[in-house]
Amino acid sequence: MLNMIRYISIFLLLIVINTFSQSNYWVYFDDDYNLTTTITKIQKAGGTYRHSSSWLNAATFVLNTTQKNEIEKLPYVKSITPVRQLKANHVSADVATLNKQIEQIKGDCLLQRGLDGKGIKVGIIDAGFSNADSSHYFHHLFSKGLVKKYKDYIDPDSTDFFESKTTGDTHGASVWKFIAGKDTNNHMVLGLAQGATFYLARTEIADKEQKIEEDKWIEAIEWMHKQGVRVVNSSLGYADKFDNKKENYEVTEMDGNTAAISKAAQIATEEKGMLLVISAGNLGHTAWKVVSAPADAKGVISVGATHITEWKKATYSSIGPSYNPFLKPNVSSLSSNGTSFSSPVIAGLAACLWQRDTSLTNKQLKKIIEQSSHLYPYGNNYLGYGVPNAKKALAIIDKDIKALMKRPQYKTVKKDKLVIPLAHEGELNIIGFYKLDKHIVKKQVSLSLKEGQKKLNHQDNKIHITLTKKAKHINLQINNKSEDIIYTSFSINNKDVYEIKWSKKQ
Repeated sequence: MLNMIRYISIFLLLIVINTFSQSNYWVYFDDDYNLTTTITKIQKAGGTYRHSSSWLNAATFVLNTTQKNEIEKLPYVKSITPVRQLKANHVSADVATLNKQIEQIKGDCLLQRGLDGKGIKVGIIDAGFSNADSSHYFHHLFSKGLVKKYKDYIDPDSTDFFESKTTGDTHGASVWKFIAGKDTNNHMVLGLAQGATFYLARTEIADKEQKIEEDKWIEAIEWMHKQGVRVVNSSLGYADKFDNKKENYEVTEMDGNTAAISKAAQIATEEKGMLLVISAGNLGHTAWKVVSAPADAKGVISVGATHITEWKKATYSSIGPSYNPFLKPNVSSLSSNGTSFSSPVIAGLAACLWQRDTSLTNKQLKKIIEQSSHLYPYGNNYLGYGVPNAKKALAIIDKDIKALMKRPQYKTVKKDKLVIPLAHEGELNIIGFYKLDKHIVKKQVSLSLKEGQKKLNHQDNKIHITLTKKAKHINLQINNKSEDIIYTSFSINNKDVYEIKWSKKQ
């Protein structure tokens, strides 16, 4: 009898816990219903209101299980999804690589033209910006009144936005350096957009596993739109590994249309005229592999990471999903320490290009950045269209045909063998992408023919590559016996690109 009473007590306790345990949820309303009115109705049903989004026609509430189940039945409620936690897409900042980033994208031509983002409003949504107001990296911005507004969405009652609240609150400031920083001690240009005006938002506690709601990010992006911000960089993302495993996303949900934050990002780019530059994520070497939200949104510029000398995908850099009809990431940039620090250099580039022609739409500017990249138009889900080139982007804007680079070579192969003669002297570096279709990479390979070396053989996945040097020419011979490799791209010394289409094997 005592055991029976004990079991009944435990059962009743579980029911009570299930009934009264509370979580944060996004409640999406039918478009025919007024947002303010429906929020009031949910409050009367017992929900604790937190934040609303007019863009999404939705609001976040604290609900227990019983409340959630009852509210889901209401005729004006379309769906209810959990609010998830933000994670910073970073490892650590490495200031020494910043100047190399500017060199990689030919950013010196912007400096020579006097383009520094002047007149362009740039927003940064990130973790804390601790001590940025006293840092020599940003003295030029504060002294000129270029830091316009900032909001702390985690600690709204804070009287000092730049106070260090957690040990991880340097992340936002580190990202900012890649956009507009100046190292006055070493006379080094760290970021390109040193004349832009800035709007900062803290939406994440960087060093804890405490839940940081995505509604804070959405609130920040809507606030920035009201301020007239045109370019936004965010090195944050949603994926898995949350404290509450039930809140983890599935990989297949990185489709640009599931996460609330991705929906908001798409509205910002599709309807509000904003250019969002988002780090792709650092999960490429994990079981997850793919980009995190909101980098999965179709309209944003998702930025992956490359190595320094060879522009191949960094191991950690997240790849684009195979199931999406659009390409992710969009472009890539040098970073030895996380995609958090590859996206800011592209945001700085965007601000400078927009300064050059303010009549451009955000979609036109996104396309120009993609077209300037070294693999365009033969992008893939490892690097997107590759590394942007500021000189080429300016040429596209200025319609300077003579300054434009030659288009990549395209080869259609009806057999399983192809020989490409390469006019070249010195060392040869080749990055190859074996692709299952036009975008999806099965494997990337790196090959080098050293000075004085006459021949190199490489075989992998039934693909045999031979490099043979004769005088000042090199023959690149490819034999493809693989049944699933339909395309192969080669990037020669990070410049010339060949796209090969193989005939289907019988």
